[in-house]
Amino acid sequence: MATTIVNDWVDRVLACFYREDDKGSGKGPPEPIDLLDPANLSDQELEDQFLALLTQLELSEEKSRELMGQSMDKKRAMLRSHGVMQPSSVSTLTAILSSLLTRIENRSIPPLLEDSPLVTQLQDVVTALRTSEQSFLEEFLSASGLSLLTSLLSLSSTIQTPSSARIAFFILSSIRALLNSNHGRKEVLSSANCLLSIASSIQIIDIRVKIAAVEILSGLCFAADEDYEGPTRVLEALTEATKPLGERTRFQRLVDDLHREFHSERETDRLRTSIMSLLNALLRTGQAEESTEFRLHLRYELLQLGINEVLEGCRSEASPRLADHIELFEMMRKEDEMSLSKKSDDSGASSPVDFESPGGMAEALAARLANSVALNHFISLLQHLFMVPCDEAHIPLWRLFDFVLQHICLQSTLTGISDVQKGLPTIDMADVMCRLRSHGEYERVEKELELTRHQLKEEKRRIAELEGGGTIASLPSVSPPASPSSMSSSGFSSGSSSAETASISSGIPPVCPPALAPPPPPPPPPLGALGHQPIKKKNDKNVPKPRSALKTLNWRKIPADRVKGTAWDSMEDEKMYKQLDLSALENQFAAPSGQKDDDTVSIAGTISRGRREKIAVVDSRKAQNCTIMLNRLRMSNRDIRHSLLAMDDRIPKDMIEQMLKFVPSEREKTQLKEVVARFGNASSCLTTADAFLYEISEIPRYEQRLKCLHIIRSFKERLDLLDPSIQVVSRCCLSVSSSRRFRQFLSLVLAVGNYLNYGKRSGDASAFEISSLLSLSDLKSTLRADRSLLHHLCQILDATFPEVGKLRLELGPLQEAARFNKSEVLAELRSLERAVSTVRATMEEMSSASSSSTDAAPPVDGDQFTAVARAFVESAQEEYTSLERAFFKMQAEFSECTRLFCADSYEAPGEFFATLARFVGQMAECQQQMWLEQEHEVQVKRQTIARSFFARKNRRKDKERDFDQLISALQSGEIFSDELSRLRTSFRVPGRSAAPATTVGVR
Repeated sequence: MATTIVNDWVDRVLACFYREDDKGSGKGPPEPIDLLDPANLSDQELEDQFLALLTQLELSEEKSRELMGQSMDKKRAMLRSHGVMQPSSVSTLTAILSSLLTRIENRSIPPLLEDSPLVTQLQDVVTALRTSEQSFLEEFLSASGLSLLTSLLSLSSTIQTPSSARIAFFILSSIRALLNSNHGRKEVLSSANCLLSIASSIQIIDIRVKIAAVEILSGLCFAADEDYEGPTRVLEALTEATKPLGERTRFQRLVDDLHREFHSERETDRLRTSIMSLLNALLRTGQAEESTEFRLHLRYELLQLGINEVLEGCRSEASPRLADHIELFEMMRKEDEMSLSKKSDDSGASSPVDFESPGGMAEALAARLANSVALNHFISLLQHLFMVPCDEAHIPLWRLFDFVLQHICLQSTLTGISDVQKGLPTIDMADVMCRLRSHGEYERVEKELELTRHQLKEEKRRIAELEGGGTIASLPSVSPPASPSSMSSSGFSSGSSSAETASISSGIPPVCPPALAPPPPPPPPPLGALGHQPIKKKNDKNVPKPRSALKTLNWRKIPADRVKGTAWDSMEDEKMYKQLDLSALENQFAAPSGQKDDDTVSIAGTISRGRREKIAVVDSRKAQNCTIMLNRLRMSNRDIRHSLLAMDDRIPKDMIEQMLKFVPSEREKTQLKEVVARFGNASSCLTTADAFLYEISEIPRYEQRLKCLHIIRSFKERLDLLDPSIQVVSRCCLSVSSSRRFRQFLSLVLAVGNYLNYGKRSGDASAFEISSLLSLSDLKSTLRADRSLLHHLCQILDATFPEVGKLRLELGPLQEAARFNKSEVLAELRSLERAVSTVRATMEEMSSASSSSTDAAPPVDGDQFTAVARAFVESAQEEYTSLERAFFKMQAEFSECTRLFCADSYEAPGEFFATLARFVGQMAECQQQMWLEQEHEVQVKRQTIARSFFARKNRRKDKERDFDQLISALQSGEIFSDELSRLRTSFRVPGRSAAPATTVGVR
């Protein structure tokens, strides 16, 4: 039996490399060239071959000794299971990768579907690298396999298409499979191009590729070789990838992805966990493991990129694993900052330094340097920094200070550590300042230039308009002739032109203020008629005359007879004009072109008060509301009349509803006609509201016409509100009636229910009511109080009938159908029918009245009521009939649906579908709970495997573990469990109440 299983396993592995050849030839894989038969070996040969096998498997000494102690039969069985290998497999893999590389270089990548041959080949490559022995991997690496993978990954990162992203994912999976062997880890760490390609693939938008790349980099932080250290090589790769990733500084893309929200919450949380595990690995391995200064340097880079704010935003949505990684990052930061503040014995600080407070750090530095000659240099440094401007133009200079100081600090305090950055050469400050101009400054300058261009264009347009208005400017002006200097002023020219235009277009003759020249003869008749006071004599004050109109200062003027003997009497205000810059005053307070002089306004007000008072007939409250309605309507009485006669859509629909509230009564019509007849049949003697009511009362059958217009304008909208709701119910009726999954689920519930009710009065049932589905969640489990019968049914569906579990996809929009109200829809249908009948009756009545009566009033010009009403009745009747037919069809479909499931035929559709919608919601909630529990169980199993694998705390042995298990333990936080437990005893992170001092939680 064991031999058969082993042979089947070997056949499946070998089939990966000959799947395409088998399809073309119709043959199976060729017979093995080198078939090892352990049964024919002597004991000594068996021992030698078994020792060679253990060497290929790269087992630890303890495990090798344990296996060497096994019996000869077990050794022969293990040799037999590992004794077959095809020498041509490596060439097959390299041929697949070389062919794919050529296609990518030629940009001839087809869309990659699940069943495409290329996807199958790439999956075979990953499987072969993951399951093959050490000798096969060494042969693959010797055949430039890693170089091919690196080239493919580099090209895939630059193309940025869905197909290239999928290829990149398979390539990263292949590299991850290589990292499971020591030889593969050594080759990857020694290849700078491979590490650079892995770091550059973070830019690919596919989140699976990002996760795979970050996980590989985080796992390499715990990989070490005699010649290379994993963390150093990872930092080098991230630094070199700054340009391919388009970063201003390294780690920028990682922080951006940490802040970004992706389509799936699970994938977003997994990527954030991977990024945080990489950052924590960089801070706890390599040079950072031994040097506090190096850890602070790396962490300050992240803090400058805003990771602190990003982590605060991620904390509320973080899973337990991600929350623990964030907590570890923050607690390590606190510990390092406390260590730095206490590093100097003479610091003089009685409490830890607040490294987020500039004042606190300056005080701590001053205390440390109090007894040192370096204090003067520190003061000089602060003084010179004080001289640097703090505006946006000098932000690049502050960045330069920070950049230079970081490298000086690393090169002076850390022996042999330069963080892979080259030393700074002699700096040309002019060149550096030119290069460090930020992109934001260029955008600001570009916006200002665009605004200036727009303003210049507007000024040119204004000048063209003013030059084109020569006809108005040539008309006689009330103002005296101006000097050439004053005519050259743009402000004066624009102001005078506007004033003259307003005076000419007005029906009242122009009136000038007293300070200007007297009006031309003859004087305006309205002034004499109203008894206007004569113009005052010229002011005794010697005030210079402005060259253009100015704004008015609204003060209260004191009469001259009250000034004598007061402080105002000795004022020498006239001498002040010699010391004032009057031109600047004119520019600052020039009057707008449309502003009128106070005297003109006063005269106009006097004229308006002198007009005849308007006559009000209707009630004051009704008139006020009618005036408000007319102000909102913004149409003249004539336009309203023409619109009502033409039955067009110029009047808004909501205003028609308001106009129906202000239909004049017969008594009001009579009073309005009497008042208008008394004043010469002119409605101008009436107020605004009364004039409107008088004008519309002259329209034949105004109230009926307005009601019909409101029906015509709102009919289509009311129809469109009913039709979708009827169609939704029809669609749900058909979906529920024809759903195969729903019937299978009902059969399952019926079977389970009869089994539970066996021998009881409710047992042996042939059917059950649909509302009984809601009781499935009420029957609780005996073993678990949080489980119900519905949970058990969902579990049965997942295991036996997975397609039935998707029944909610077949039942249609149940939530929308549940909101259907049959009585309201039926009432609205009858209302629409009455509305069409009302328009038809009004049309027939007006037509018969105009044709039969000899005393009928002559037809009004522009009256289109009959034509519009006839066209509406024809189309509305057809649309209403179609809607009524759809309603009756829906009723028939619902009756058939209730008949199929033995439901009450008198039950409303909304109630029936509300029951189904509620049940589908309960079922979806149970499925979600079951899915979360299954995921939790899988995560617990993974964590258990990782915990058993990493039981030993020796860091060197951690680096020698299987790479896939290393990444699993890193993601779950198992590697940091001891460190996290130690830090939790000393610190408390905000947002975490009572964190248990155990391993990282799993969601």
